Formats: sequence, C-alpha cells, structure tokens
Amino acid sequence: MKLRGTLESLNFSSLQNILTLDLCVNLLTENLSNNVLNGTIPKEIGNLSNRNWNDEIFVEIDLSDNDLSGKIPPTIGNLSHLKYIGFHKNHLSGTIPTELNMLANLKAFNVYDNNFIGQFPHNICQGGNLKYIASSQYHFIGHVLMSLNNCSSLIRLRLEKNHFDGNITDDFGVCPNLKFMGLDDNNFYGHLSSNWGKCHNLTDLHISRNNISGYLPPELGEATNLYSIDLSSNHLTGKIPKEIGNLTMLGRLYLRNNHLSGNVPVRIASLKGLETLVVAANNLSGFIPKQLAILPRLLNLSLSHKKFIGNIPDEFGQFKVLESLDLSGNVLNGAIPPMLGNLKRLETLNISHNNLFGQIPSSFDQMISLSFVDISYNQLEGPLPNMRAFNNATIEVLRNNIGLCGNVSGLNPWKISSSGSHYHKIKKLILLIYSINLNE
Repeated sequence: MKLRGTLESLNFSSLQNILTLDLCVNLLTENLSNNVLNGTIPKEIGNLSNRNWNDEIFVEIDLSDNDLSGKIPPTIGNLSHLKYIGFHKNHLSGTIPTELNMLANLKAFNVYDNNFIGQFPHNICQGGNLKYIASSQYHFIGHVLMSLNNCSSLIRLRLEKNHFDGNITDDFGVCPNLKFMGLDDNNFYGHLSSNWGKCHNLTDLHISRNNISGYLPPELGEATNLYSIDLSSNHLTGKIPKEIGNLTMLGRLYLRNNHLSGNVPVRIASLKGLETLVVAANNLSGFIPKQLAILPRLLNLSLSHKKFIGNIPDEFGQFKVLESLDLSGNVLNGAIPPMLGNLKRLETLNISHNNLFGQIPSSFDQMISLSFVDISYNQLEGPLPNMRAFNNATIEVLRNNIGLCGNVSGLNPWKISSSGSHYHKIKKLILLIYSINLNE
C-alpha cells in the first residue's frame, strides 16, 4: 500500500489513540512503505500533544522519505513529551522554529537532506536528554557548537556540509558519551583541544575540510576506542604524534592536505587493525618506514606529494591485502623492487613524479589484480609488461621517462613475445656472441 496526497488531508483531531506517527519510507508498525506524501506539515500536528491511550503519550513522529515542503510549524513545540523527530529526506525549508527548545524530552532530531537555512536552535539540548542529531547537507550558519557545549548526553552528532563556524577549541566541551562526531565541510576554526583524549567512547572523529590549525594533541592517543579519524584539508602543523600508536582500535586515518612535518611514526605499524592510511599532501619527509609492511589489514596506503627520499622498501612486497598504493610526488630513487610483484591484490599503483630508474620488473606479470598504474615522470626504460594495467594504459601515465617502449601511442613500439620477456632474447644473443668469441 502506498500513501499519496497531503498531510492536510489527515484529520489529526480524530487520532485519539495514536502513540507514534510513522509515515516514513520503511514503516515498522504497518506496511506503508514508499509513501509519496507532499504538501506542508500542518500546524494542527501540534494538537497531538494531549492525545493519549492507556495513559501513554505521543512520543514519536517520523515523516522521513517523502516529498514534504514548506516550514516546520512552530506548533511542534506543543508536543512536550516528544522523544523522536524524523523529518529527514524531504524538501522542507526555512528556519528551524525556536519552539523546539521547549521539547525537553527530545532524544533524537533527524532533519538531514532538506533545504533549511539560518541558525540551529540554541537551547535544543537544555532538557539534557538529546542523544542523536543529524542535520547535514543544509545551509545552516552560526556557532552551533556553543549551543551544544554542555550537551553531555550526546552520542551521535552529524552536522556535515553546512556553513557552521566558531572556535572549536572554546565552543565544544567534553562529551563523555559521544561516539560519532561529524563536522566535515564547515567553517570551524581553532585548534584541537587536549580534551578530546577524555572522550573515551569516541569511535569516529571527522572534522575534514574546515579551518582547524595547530598541532595534533598527543592526548588524542588516550581516546582508545577511536576507529576512524579524518582531519583532512585543514591547516594542521607539527608532527604526527607517536601516541597515535596507542589507538589499537584504529582502522582509518586520514590526514591528507595539511602542513604536517617530520617523519611518519614507526609506531603506526603497531596498529594491527589499520585498513586505510592517507597522509598525502603534507610536508612529511625522511625515509618511508619499511615497518608499515607488517600491517596485516592495510588496504589503502597513500604517502604521495611529500618529501620522502630513498628507495621504495623491498618489504612493501609483503603486504597481504593491499589494494591501493600511492607513492607519487616524492623524491624516491632507485629501481622498482621486484618484490612488489607479490602484491596479488593490488588494484592501483601510482609511483609517478619520482626519480625511479631501471626497468619495470618482470615480476609485475604476477600482479593479476592490477588495473591502473601511473609511472610517469621518472627515469624508467625498457618494455612494458604484457598485462592488463599496461595494455590499457595511455601515454599520460607513462610519459616523461627515458626509454619506455610498448604498444601505446606515444611510445616507441616494441613487440613483446608471448612469454612477455624480450630480455630473454637479449640474454640469448649475448650468450651466442660470447660462445662465438670462445670458439675463435
């Protein structure tokens, strides 16, 4: 059954026994999925506040996944016992009514994927019960964190893709119950407080694409339940603290596009659950730690656009499940390690813009999963391996080397034998000449 029409067609005055109004895309109490309700939310919805049955009181309203438009009526503030609001995935607009501050029992407020503007209600957490806020992808402005400063009940906060600002250092306090913090794509500034280490239940800290500056606090290593950290595209400086190695639950670390310096701490290699390490586009330098190769679950490693020197570690051929490796834009030299041919699960390899020289190892023929490779802007020479990644390559990922050859437009052609090894022929020719000289 699919509901169509407007909410105005519902007679809220006749809903004598209602406890939960759930007209979302996935209704739990009845099969009314994929509704196509449009129009506005009528102000009469506030009349539900006095309707009860068996001394139970109306506590939930879910109108998500419809085509509702217009504003949230201020009469929603009459629903004093309301615990859950779900208006997400509609076309609602305007500002959030300040009457929401009257909902002292509110525990969850989900209004993401709409067209709201203006500021977030300043006292929405004054009841001390609010646990879940999801209001991403709007045009909200203002110092929202200041209004949530004392919201110790918060478990999950999602405010991504808005225009919120404010000093994150001063405006946000310690939330002992907080598990998920999503502030990506806003205009927050200031530095990361050492108080983040006191958030012992925190599993996800995402504040990418803001204006955060200063150092990464070593105290962050005390938030030992952290699984995902994304602080990309900010203005962080200083070194990556070795205390990051204390985060034994860490699975994802994104620090790309900052101003971090120094070395990659070797202690990161102790994070046995790490799946993604992306620290590209910083000012990191020194040698690439060969110890990273012992990370048993690492899928994605990006160390590009920095100042790493030396060779690509032979040990990198020991990665068990690595799927993406990006070492581009460094000052790496030497030959490509033949051990990389052991990376059977590697799908993308980017070692462009370095000073690598020599031939591409014949062991690359064993990289059966490799579908994309970029070796441009090095000093490589010799024939391309006869494998999918190179057979499908364009000149853009091969250009500016000193002597590559193969069946790619822009390179010198070279017919590779079915065995994939032209150099066997060269070796045979050398042996033949050597044999003739001996006979003479």
